[in-house]
This record gives sequence, C-alpha cells and structure tokens, in this order.
Amino acid sequence: MNRIVWGIAVLLVTAPNVAAQTSSEAPELRPVAPRSLRLVKDEFGNTLALQTSTIHYQRAKDPRTVDLISAIHIGDLDYYRGLQHQFEGYDALLFELVKTEDTPLPEGSPSQSLDPLSMLMTMGLDAIELESQTDHIDYRKKNFVHADLSPAQMWEAIEARGDNAFTLGLSMMADMLRQQNMQTRTPARSPAPLDLMSILFDPDGTKKLKAILAEEMLSSAADTFGKTLNSIVIEDRNLACMNVLGKQWKAGKKRCGIFYGAAHMEDFDRRLQAQGFVPTKVTWITAWDLR
Repeated sequence: MNRIVWGIAVLLVTAPNVAAQTSSEAPELRPVAPRSLRLVKDEFGNTLALQTSTIHYQRAKDPRTVDLISAIHIGDLDYYRGLQHQFEGYDALLFELVKTEDTPLPEGSPSQSLDPLSMLMTMGLDAIELESQTDHIDYRKKNFVHADLSPAQMWEAIEARGDNAFTLGLSMMADMLRQQNMQTRTPARSPAPLDLMSILFDPDGTKKLKAILAEEMLSSAADTFGKTLNSIVIEDRNLACMNVLGKQWKAGKKRCGIFYGAAHMEDFDRRLQAQGFVPTKVTWITAWDLR
C-alpha cells in the first residue's frame, strides 16, 4: 500500500499575485530561494495545506519578466479558478501539453467519457474530493501559447542522442539499479503503515489520505525520474518551452508566464538564471486545503 501512495505522489508532481515589472532605473535585484511546493502545518505538526508557487524572475535593465507557475495536476476547484484568473495578467502564458498538432485543447469543463480508464480516474478524484486540471483550465484563451513537444518530437529528441527502445531500456534499468544502490547506502525514511480500513470509516479519512499523499509528494520530488527519464520528461520539453519563450520575446511579449508541473521548475530555474534572470519574489496558492 505504501508503494501505491508513493506512486500516486510521483504522478502528481509533474499564487495568484503577479509581481510588478522592473523600473527603468533597474534597482539592485535581490534573489530569493526558489521553491515549487510546500506544506503548511500548524503548531502540532498537522498538515493544513499543500501549496504551489509562482516564482517571479527579473533581469537588470530588462523590462521583460518571467513567472514560473508550478502546477500539480489534480487539486481543489478554487485552486484552478485562482490560476485561471492569474493567467489573465500575462502577455503570453506558456503551457505544457504533450499532444499532436490536431489534438483539441482542453476547454476547461469536465467531459463525460465512457472510456473505462477515464471513468476510473473520475471515480478516484471524486473519492479524494479533488478536480482535474484540464477540467477547469481553459487552454483556448487568447494569451495561451502551447510550449511543449508532440510525441513524435519527443522521440526525435531521443534519437538525436543516439538512443532507441533498446538503449532506453538499458539506461532506465541502470538508473533503477543506481537508485537502489544509493538507498542501500542511505536508507530512506519508511513511511508509517497505511491503515486503509480505518481511513475508509474515518469521517476525516479523505483529508488524512490527502495529507499522506502530500507528504509523499514532497519527500519524493527530489529525484523522481532518474537521469534517463529526466532527460525525456523534463529537459527536452523544458528546452522546447524556452525556445517558444524566445519567440514570444521577439514578438514583443514582455510579461510571460510558464505554467508547468512542479517537477520541471528546478531545471527552468537553472536555464533562466543562466540567461541572467534572478528570482526576486515567491508567492503561494493553496492547491489542497486539508483543514
């Protein structure tokens, strides 16, 4: 059961205020520590909320700004409503979505699907009282810009590194063995046993389960994918997004946001800071209210 909880947390990881632009006098920029996710707890250690961040980046003597808007892909309805409102303040809102060119964009309304997998996912979300991101974010807005790869482009990037299905399999197996070796040297903290039956019959069982998932999400976020999958899932797609960002700058867009899963943000931070951008402000929005 603990493996199930950990697996759900890994799948999930992939604030409404926007800071002002730099002034023409370009005051000294004071960097802040960029963080994508955090837990809010009370004085007794009880988890009250899971929050995601908006990290604001500026560059000296440059009117352009970039916000990294972390996302988790299932959350409270108010979370997605707050994000949708925030997105209206950007000249361009770059978003992730691996899709083919003819795949329609999500409209921000729940769809009634008879597909068994979709029905199971809907039932699971109902059970933990959370909503799907694509059911409540309207990707058709005028300032939304697709900034991701198609499945074919992802495979092209894999082949460009000299890989194929066989070498990918070997590399991922080596990553798994390497992680097992590291865990043997430094054993990870074992989570408390999950008593599913007690949660099912507990009036606060849903909140307790979500609190466990939130804890696992934070603890597993550091090295979720391994080197091989990190290149495919994070680095290749982030590079494509940064290329789109460059095109938006050339088109005159100055206030840009990047809306991607929280697991992408450490790599985005490195890329932006390599271009001279400094994280100057972090604001937070509650994704899961666990009170």
